Amino acid sequence: MNYANAIKSIMEHNKISQSGLSKSTGIGQATLSRILTGKTIPSTETICKIAEAFGQPKLVMDFFALEDKDVPVTKKKLYKILHPQLNELFRTLLVYDQQP
Repeated sequence: MNYANAIKSIMEHNKISQSGLSKSTGIGQATLSRILTGKTIPSTETICKIAEAFGQPKLVMDFFALEDKDVPVTKKKLYKILHPQLNELFRTLLVYDQQP
């Protein structure tokens, strides 16, 4: 799971800075920096705080953090079929969710 890439992607989508995310989550900037550079793996509590700040369920963070290497060999074929479609769906929902 690569939460660093997931968080960066959602930050970019929402046009929020690291300092803005820090303020909205109460997570220190140094901690966020370590997470975003992959030096620290965030706890479940931290992931939930970040997801909440974006108005998303933790499942969205988990989905965007999922990498090919996280999928069992027996499920890779299905993953390669479904992941691109689900990725597009989640991104569409993120955009839709931001509409007034």
